[in-house]
Amino acid sequence: MRTGTFFELVAPTGRPALGMKFDSRSKLLFVAGGPSGTGTVYDGTSGAQAAFYRFGVPSPTGPPTTFINDAIVTREAAYFTDSVLPVLYRVELGPRGEPSATFDVIPLPPVVFGAVGSCGPGARANGIAATPNGDYLFVGNSSAGAVYRVDTATFTAVPVDLGGVRLCNADGLLLDGKTLYVVQNADNRIAVVNLAGDYVSGEVTRYITEPFTSNPATKVPTTVAEFGSSLYVVTAGFAPPAPDFVARVSK
Repeated sequence: MRTGTFFELVAPTGRPALGMKFDSRSKLLFVAGGPSGTGTVYDGTSGAQAAFYRFGVPSPTGPPTTFINDAIVTREAAYFTDSVLPVLYRVELGPRGEPSATFDVIPLPPVVFGAVGSCGPGARANGIAATPNGDYLFVGNSSAGAVYRVDTATFTAVPVDLGGVRLCNADGLLLDGKTLYVVQNADNRIAVVNLAGDYVSGEVTRYITEPFTSNPATKVPTTVAEFGSSLYVVTAGFAPPAPDFVARVSK
């Protein structure tokens, strides 16, 4: 039985990779800037910087005051999550996917995304995904162990009812049809959720645990992407010499 193939991901800083999304329409790459509080857009062909955003103000000392964690691109906008502040950042996109020079700050429920949840301290808003038409976003809350559906018309956030199952350490998200893959970083697994037609409920049908459980080199999966019948997952390691890898697993 195949348990996964992994590749080393070169990370000069030694830090785990943060979320990034490529827009095939504009050939632009949208990159979350973590504790810098920034988002950067690069030309996917030349590598040149196409846009830059100062979303949050980092703290020089003490606890972090912002952490731009992940990004998603829809036809109308790019969205970035902040794991410290209860907000989303929205960058409007033009007809050919060209990003606006400005951004909007979208409030999320502070009682959920501004406080420590039942899973303990850690990131709040983390991974983000979107329906193909861009009508809904899905935002994972690592500390609460929950995923929220956000309506992009009203920006109302409602929890996806998983029948009492908590997804602690929810990190990267990937929506494939009505299947939502939720990476649980410190749990070393990916939860596979079958969503209902309205996206407000779902059932965790199984967990993908390999090679994250058995291979010391591929611990702590973080972000996830897909190609064909495979998922590609960046792992953080957090063990000397702490290399990052990209692990390939079957859906």
